[in-house]
Amino acid sequence: GDLNRNPGVTEVHTHLMHGVLHSNGFGHLLRINGHERGSVMLSGTQLMGIWERLCYSLRVRDVSVEDVSRKHGMDYRLLHCAAYGGTWYGRWGYMFG
Repeated sequence: GDLNRNPGVTEVHTHLMHGVLHSNGFGHLLRINGHERGSVMLSGTQLMGIWERLCYSLRVRDVSVEDVSRKHGMDYRLLHCAAYGGTWYGRWGYMFG
């Protein structure tokens, strides 16, 4: 059963960021683990800055984001939209698809 199941990348919190960049110019940002997810060094905003610079330097054409953030059992993307009128990723131009 589930005891031997390997967790997916969106379930693991031991890395700061997980993204995929393809040679065709497309990318996928799958996870950001800043201060609130255990990082003692970098905030989510700083990690997004690194991601944005990496994408710009490699001339990535388009990036999708899978927002799986949760706070106190609720989807963070919904809480952020209600509180600020847009997604957290919206600060960098990412939108709901």
